[in-house]
Amino acid sequence: MSDVSSDPLVAALAQLADRPQAEISAATAAVATRRPRRRNAVLTAATLTVGVAIGAAAAPGPAPVVAASATTIELLVPPQAGPTTAPDDALAPDSLTAGDGLADVPDDFAPSTEAPADDPDGTADSTPPQAPAPAAPEPAAPAPTAVAPPAVTAPPAATVPGPVWIITTGATDLNAAVASRPALASLAAGGVQLQSYTPLRDSALANGVALLSGKAPGEAFATADTLVGQLSGRGGTWKAYVEDLGTACNPIASGDYDPQNNPFVHFTSIADCATQDVDLVPTLDDDLAGTIPSLSWIVPDKVSDGTGPSGAAALETFLTATVAKITATTAYKDNGLILIVPGGQAVPDEATGALALSPSLTPAVDPLTYGPYTLLRGLEDRFGLGPLAHAGEPASSPTPVPLH
Repeated sequence: MSDVSSDPLVAALAQLADRPQAEISAATAAVATRRPRRRNAVLTAATLTVGVAIGAAAAPGPAPVVAASATTIELLVPPQAGPTTAPDDALAPDSLTAGDGLADVPDDFAPSTEAPADDPDGTADSTPPQAPAPAAPEPAAPAPTAVAPPAVTAPPAATVPGPVWIITTGATDLNAAVASRPALASLAAGGVQLQSYTPLRDSALANGVALLSGKAPGEAFATADTLVGQLSGRGGTWKAYVEDLGTACNPIASGDYDPQNNPFVHFTSIADCATQDVDLVPTLDDDLAGTIPSLSWIVPDKVSDGTGPSGAAALETFLTATVAKITATTAYKDNGLILIVPGGQAVPDEATGALALSPSLTPAVDPLTYGPYTLLRGLEDRFGLGPLAHAGEPASSPTPVPLH
């Protein structure tokens, strides 16, 4: 608070009232202390009956006299910023009284000894306002509940192709044999019937060479790459089981054995022919009970292949017995594949049909036209091998036989 004792208005009041200035200052301070929150503290001074000389400070000479009048003086006292040191008894009755020349202070402005209604304990005037307590921090949001990511299901493993058994027949109309022989019909009903399969017009050897190497009739083939050579180069194994062969890799005809039905003996590029081209009996049964190669090529003799005197009946006996042995193995049940393929045309330029059996194939009749090149390409696709010779030409092998 500013020093009221130096206030010019207070000094003038003291002169007019002929009262000591200290008493007026104390009275003014008391009012300011008791009402610190009032922006305008009104102090009603005593009614002064005095004469005031107007203009005494402006000009010399006798001061004019004015009639005494009752005057109310309003003192503007700034609100207090903090506690005051003015004595509480500054306005005690014995210090300022009406008889001393000051009018009674109206009740509305008189110093009050009672605490204001909003300050029942009377401490608000002497205690500096306190800063509001900081708001309690809001409780932290609960941590989000961890949600386990959805289980990722691994895609099913790719089907690993099982071993393949190719059973070649003579120049036989397989479609006709299936239609006439109940056991063959039952066999065909469990597989995919390639009814439009058509061998080459040429000999059984030409068809065997085409299926083994992709070479066409009349082309040099003895040193050509072969399907069994591809397999060996990739860690696969193979074996040819030839009925009535006698000596392994025998190139000479004897009895019911015809080397034209055994293409392996005609390739000089097949270095392991002497160990892998063997007699059907008993080697096939032994291998089915033991180690089964990736590719088995089974060749019946001239009686069992359907071209002998017994015709389709002999073929039926051979096929049903041989297929039953193969399908009983675990290797076949684990995505194995059996192909029954005629080695020549029974009727020129007419389809003979072929048959594919496998647990992984849905029984059906496939009407597309296939031949030795498209069948070779299908085998290479199954084993993951590149196409050989005409098997890789769209004109010769437009649609590979689907074998997996």
